[in-house]
Amino acid sequence: MYVSEALFTPIGPGKALPGHVISSLTVADVIQCMKLCLVTEKCKSFYFSAQLKKCEVSGSKAEKQSLEDREGFYYYEAASFQVISTK
Repeated sequence: MYVSEALFTPIGPGKALPGHVISSLTVADVIQCMKLCLVTEKCKSFYFSAQLKKCEVSGSKAEKQSLEDREGFYYYEAASFQVISTK
């Protein structure tokens, strides 16, 4: 099991990072999406749609140029990250 501590920075509305999705799930809110990222070993960012209740966890951070427009989604990056392995 992996537990993380992170500070997430909202990058912007209407943005997503394609091609690096580790997990895609339906969740109730952005807090659950953030928690999913925290317990996913290689998560570095996530994006969430409140309308669709869709959370996509990404194993990469974006350069602003690599973000694509995706209506209804909001993209967040881990500004600082600490992963603790509990075995």
